[in-house]
Amino acid sequence: MSERAAIEVTFRQFFNKPGILLVQQYDQAYDKTVLDYLSSKQVSWGVRFHFDVVRRSVQLVPDVLQKLSPSGLHIEAYLKTVAHWYKVLHTYARNLAVRPWKMNEFSKINAFQPEIIYGINKFIPNSRAIFEEIGYNVDAEGNYLVLRTPASRRPSRDELFTLSLDLYIASLEAVFLREIYCRVVGFGCTLEGVSSVREKFCGNVKETMEYIERDGFRSLQSTSAPDRLESHRGHLNVVEKMDTDEQEQGSTDVPEYLRRFEQEKENARKHGSLTEANKKKPSSHDENLQSTTL
Repeated sequence: MSERAAIEVTFRQFFNKPGILLVQQYDQAYDKTVLDYLSSKQVSWGVRFHFDVVRRSVQLVPDVLQKLSPSGLHIEAYLKTVAHWYKVLHTYARNLAVRPWKMNEFSKINAFQPEIIYGINKFIPNSRAIFEEIGYNVDAEGNYLVLRTPASRRPSRDELFTLSLDLYIASLEAVFLREIYCRVVGFGCTLEGVSSVREKFCGNVKETMEYIERDGFRSLQSTSAPDRLESHRGHLNVVEKMDTDEQEQGSTDVPEYLRRFEQEKENARKHGSLTEANKKKPSSHDENLQSTTL
């Protein structure tokens, strides 16, 4: 059985429970399973998602966030928000699969409610196409998302489960991107570059960082990397968090990316381009934007 097939079986067993309705009720219980799946060397980009519309949406996340923040500030907090809204979309698909007797309640969604306008539509690429994949079309006036009728025009229960799993995986992929991006942004690396690495390399955060370090960060930097680096330094602290494995082992070794950061900081200081506020050793990331909540 492939890893994708195995995680689908686990997903159905875990989520096929009508009593579980809210995202926060199963966040921690299932997140580790999906993160292990995304960290596997056997799970390539081509098999990570079943639905092309979800795969394409994840690919476009860097473009959407670039429009929201051309300077690159707040990207880490935005990624956390993206992860949240993918899970909300997952809940829409899952509820249709698990609670068919409440179809009348789920048959119409106000297209102008805040979570749609200021959440899903703002942060999730191709959100309209995802809603259509779930089974919703926009009505003639554009005021509501209406479930297609008859049922034969909508996805089957199995398809809804598969789609909801894809959306759950997309949410954790955003978390994965954020973890890596926080570690490399101090070198002028872009989210687009990090995303491209995720498409061609399979592995956990530590293995991905080692892969990036071997390339010297060059493939992740934009042409304006020096300018981006200075603009980020006034806002960000490089994440110093070690991988869970390293924490459990009590490792005191300084990671390669932190050593490079210190060296780069020293070079910048010699050229007088680093302010006093930026001379502090990087600590845990201080989020400036709270994740939007339901």
